[in-house]
Amino acid sequence: MKRISALSLVLLLLLLCSTASAAERWHWIGSNETGLYYFSVDDIKYAPDRERGIDKNIIQFVTIHELSAEGVTALSDQMKRYNNNRIEWNRVSYIMNFEAINIRDRSLRTYTTIFFDEGRHILYKQYWRVSNNYSNWKEIHPSTINDLAYQHVITYARKHDRDMVKRQ
Repeated sequence: MKRISALSLVLLLLLLCSTASAAERWHWIGSNETGLYYFSVDDIKYAPDRERGIDKNIIQFVTIHELSAEGVTALSDQMKRYNNNRIEWNRVSYIMNFEAINIRDRSLRTYTTIFFDEGRHILYKQYWRVSNNYSNWKEIHPSTINDLAYQHVITYARKHDRDMVKRQ
């Protein structure tokens, strides 16, 4: 009986540790009526630069948007307006974006968007065309979720600059 209790305790501690490390990976950005937003500290890095090695003006990162019921409805409605019937949009629970922030210009660009269902299965991937001109960069407007992401990401980058340089 003692062995079973000890084994149960060890398994519970392992579960708590894995949950804590997963929680440490995702930092909260903010929320709105469509859901909760997080960015991954494991995936944040400076953009590569052919001449200088890295470009500290461009920060690449990954976000997760955990959709609320209102967010699922808004996404489904938006896709119907675009006549996009590739998947059942009402099954989407999470949206993952691979993005970059241009600090100097206060702009954001998305490279890839992945839509997941509740079981974390990929429903659809969208690769966005990216060219070397600035047409792909979108201005970050004040008091938006992108503004909150900008603030959180650049604050994290400033605090963890040395670690981010080592990751390159």
